[in-house]
Amino acid sequence: MKKLLLPILLACAVAMPVRAQSILVIDVNGVFNGLTEVQTEIAKMKSAVDEYNSYLNDQTKVIIDMQTKVQQLQQQADNPVNTPESRETFKRQASEQAAILDSKRREIASFQQTCNNVIQQQQESLVSTQLGKIRDDVKTIAAKRHANLVVNKSNMGMISSVIYNDDAMDISTEVRDDLNKAAAAAPASTSPGPALPTPPSSSAPATTARPASSGAGR
Repeated sequence: MKKLLLPILLACAVAMPVRAQSILVIDVNGVFNGLTEVQTEIAKMKSAVDEYNSYLNDQTKVIIDMQTKVQQLQQQADNPVNTPESRETFKRQASEQAAILDSKRREIASFQQTCNNVIQQQQESLVSTQLGKIRDDVKTIAAKRHANLVVNKSNMGMISSVIYNDDAMDISTEVRDDLNKAAAAAPASTSPGPALPTPPSSSAPATTARPASSGAGR
């Protein structure tokens, strides 16, 4: 009986199928753009940007009007037909309006910078949050479908081409150890290091010798 049992066990072991490694593919860019939350947030940002651009257009017209006024005042200040007193008045008004114009420009520039920063932060937050959700769901689906690897087929630069991989597939340590062993067995490198520039001399500057005092005036 024992003699028959061993061949049966061996035959069963050979017949047992080995689970093949499974690879899944995902278009992260397509998934991201198709998410309802993403579309909603993008619509909100677009509305805010449209309002922001409308405000900037209005302020640009204000600045152009202010520039025209400054030019007109300056022309009156330079016009020899006007009396010296009125020309001085026009010159003072032009200077005042120019100062107001500069203040307005700085105000608009600061507003633009602030708005651009807010929009960029919102975009980065949206991408980071939704990619995190995509990664988590990818891992869940990979586990359900017994996948060892999930590859991103879109060229979305914000995420790597490999979304998920089974740690058992990672050969990084093996490759590192092989290369380190090969390097240890190879002759030591005799190539020189990088040629760095000569550092500046740190010695103190030579003092100028004082001329010997003469006996005159004693």
